[in-house]
Amino acid sequence: SQSKVAAKPEEHQRTMKLSSSLPFLLAAWGLSTSASAEEEASPSSSSTPSDDDHFGPDGLCSDTYPTLDLHKAFQPLNKPPQIRPGRDGVTRLKLPFNLVNYNGPSYSTILRAYNGFAPGPTIHVEPGGSFELELINCLHLPLGFDGEEAHNRYHHPNSTNMHTHGPHITGESPGDNVFLNIGPQESHTYTYEFDENHMPGTFWYHPHLHGSSALQVGQGAAGMIVIDHPKDYDIPDNIKNMPEIQMVFQHMGLETLRDSSRVSEDGITNWVDLNFDITNTTTDLT
Repeated sequence: SQSKVAAKPEEHQRTMKLSSSLPFLLAAWGLSTSASAEEEASPSSSSTPSDDDHFGPDGLCSDTYPTLDLHKAFQPLNKPPQIRPGRDGVTRLKLPFNLVNYNGPSYSTILRAYNGFAPGPTIHVEPGGSFELELINCLHLPLGFDGEEAHNRYHHPNSTNMHTHGPHITGESPGDNVFLNIGPQESHTYTYEFDENHMPGTFWYHPHLHGSSALQVGQGAAGMIVIDHPKDYDIPDNIKNMPEIQMVFQHMGLETLRDSSRVSEDGITNWVDLNFDITNTTTDLT
């Protein structure tokens, strides 16, 4: 288990200029659907960049934020990148957690998301293999609401961690420890080990830092984990050979997001009038 801390930059500006052609997450009212009929293998990286490679001007944590544009009707479903194990059975991923300009059918705002996309990449793991994840928190200061009263309220909107939801793995470091706090401009390396007899199936991952998970997961920070079945797994051929379609549904509940943003003192958007623009005045489905 490793944690890396970069030098803290100046406070993140509390306002950002939104793109004039932003996105939404598909279907009215903040719903995002993604699917893939054919997978494209994405080789895992085994390199280990330095902190400067993460947080420097040419690193993974760019301050030029991408645009997720989902405002048009009948758009094709987006296909998340597919992250697969290497020949050694290890799935490796360096995953930036950063801001994304978002333009949907009802409103435009700024989201926190993985790798500039919502949902995040689909992570494939094989039974008996492992998953090495370097989670890179590209967000900036301020920390947001802090202090003695913060524990049982929304707090630390720019701090995060990772939880793999569903797999039968250890909840202790270097594995699925939900008590870790990865602050702004910090990174942490997780290692998840999967038993050879782990059932194949579809699971998901998301932030799980107490106090900020509702705010972060609620705006699209999540993705799919697929534990693939072995080649000799007892599945009928007509099922085994079917095209695979992955679907991730995400719903942004504005009342919860507004409440968690207000209490946690989130300076990115308050889901009302700070970096938040209603673009469809003909409906109240916002």
